[in-house]
Amino acid sequence: MHEIAVSREKTNLGHRNAASLIRTAAEDALRAEGIEVPCLISVMLTDGEGIREVNRDFRGIDRETDLPSERAAARRLRSLSLRAGPGHRRGDAG
Repeated sequence: MHEIAVSREKTNLGHRNAASLIRTAAEDALRAEGIEVPCLISVMLTDGEGIREVNRDFRGIDRETDLPSERAAARRLRSLSLRAGPGHRRGDAG
């Protein structure tokens, strides 16, 4: 149903069982949220230089960012989902 891809940009990044742990956490989160539509989740384990490359290529930001800088984007997404209205359920199309 869901596809969860985990890749390592470089060897020896993260715990040796990181891919399995990440897949399990993602599956548990999707189940807990009642997400029934098929989803693709892609996780890349990388270092600071890898984050800088991703930011430059996809966000137009030529620098490393850390988790706190991404929290604002997460808050924005949450606020958008809350505005969907009382009849909207997570995972509903439209």
